[in-house]
Amino acid sequence: MKFTSHFILAAAVLLLFNFSAKAQQAAQDSLNLQDAIHAALTNQPSLDQVEAEINASESQTDQAKTAYYPQVEAEGSYNYLSPVSTLDFNGSGFQVMPKSNYDAHVAAHQLIYDFGKTRQNIALARSRTLTAEQRREVVKWTISYYTTKTFYSILYLDQSMEVVAEQIKTLNEDLDTARKRLQNGSATNYDVLSIKVRIGEEKNRRLDLIDQKEKLKSTLRKLFGWDPDRTVDVKGNLDLKNEEDITNLNQVYADRPDYKVLQQKKEELKKAYKLRSLSDMPSLTAGVIAGFKNGYQPNIDKILGNYSIGVQLKVPIFNGHTTRYQRQEVQSNINSLNAQSRKLKREIQEEVEQAKTDVKTGKQKLATSDLQIKQAKEQLRLAKIRYKNGVITNTDLLAAETALTKARFQKVTTTYNILLSQYDLKKAAGEKIWTSN
Repeated sequence: MKFTSHFILAAAVLLLFNFSAKAQQAAQDSLNLQDAIHAALTNQPSLDQVEAEINASESQTDQAKTAYYPQVEAEGSYNYLSPVSTLDFNGSGFQVMPKSNYDAHVAAHQLIYDFGKTRQNIALARSRTLTAEQRREVVKWTISYYTTKTFYSILYLDQSMEVVAEQIKTLNEDLDTARKRLQNGSATNYDVLSIKVRIGEEKNRRLDLIDQKEKLKSTLRKLFGWDPDRTVDVKGNLDLKNEEDITNLNQVYADRPDYKVLQQKKEELKKAYKLRSLSDMPSLTAGVIAGFKNGYQPNIDKILGNYSIGVQLKVPIFNGHTTRYQRQEVQSNINSLNAQSRKLKREIQEEVEQAKTDVKTGKQKLATSDLQIKQAKEQLRLAKIRYKNGVITNTDLLAAETALTKARFQKVTTTYNILLSQYDLKKAAGEKIWTSN
């Protein structure tokens, strides 16, 4: 008896622990919008790819800076020469150089002046880093708004299922009434069957909504990088936002991450153009060489220490017009970016105007939604009274209930569409809805 009590207590503790763990997991996976956006931006392959590009650009900057440091190298060589040059001196041969030649030295070269080519190369590498960083903002901007749309789509399906559940509840009440009337002979089997069919239709609609919701949850898991079997739930409401009146399009252009990328890319190409223009400039380098070698008179086989110090000036004279063609290529790319910028401006303007129109139209529709629902409820109330009194048929009653359900769906759908349009407007304006980590 004592063993059984201990066993029951242990089982109860284990069940309580499992329930607590599941409850904690459910709480962790219940996400608001900012939680969802944060999860989507965490462990995101697209962002990891951009981060790698940023690191590569920073490495290019460091690599460009190395031109300011001396280049030091050690060399060693051995050469066997045969025959070697000799001079005839008083009837005897005099060897000018040894057959075995040894040379070991350390050489250092330091750039003195290159007319700004190294400085411009560093500026170009830094500009590439800024471009990559701006592309990172574009990725965050795109993922954040895509996550937002998915998040609110799930909430929309939840509210749609609530409308369906309320309709099924009403239809079940109608079914009880119809069965009672069938028993007293004031209804037919067809009336009962019609209601059952309607209930089946609403249940099928609910299944479709559940299927759509599960697909959207799968999309969130993919965005988050979560396992397919991990539970995910969202919390929130279809609360409309207060959108700003956007009148300054120049500010919109300045805030759009994709437009910023084009502008930064243009700055990068301008630096590349200037660097190409410096290709024909001379460069001045100093060099120091110190080491050991043989071949010195009078004992050409003796290895002696030696050194040399000098400067080298390189002046390009003709390179087949390479510099000119390189500048033409860069300028063509700049012209292409200018055209892309003008095109993107028009698209941004269209996006802003379209989103503003959608919001305005949606709010006008929403203004009559409550009135339509109120009217449909009153029609249904009267229809139920008339149906009980035998004034109208079962078909008329179902039509009144369908009208109410349609009005409720219309309000939920209109609210959802306005909310998406408001976020479309935010996105079109380049508004940042994610938090920096």
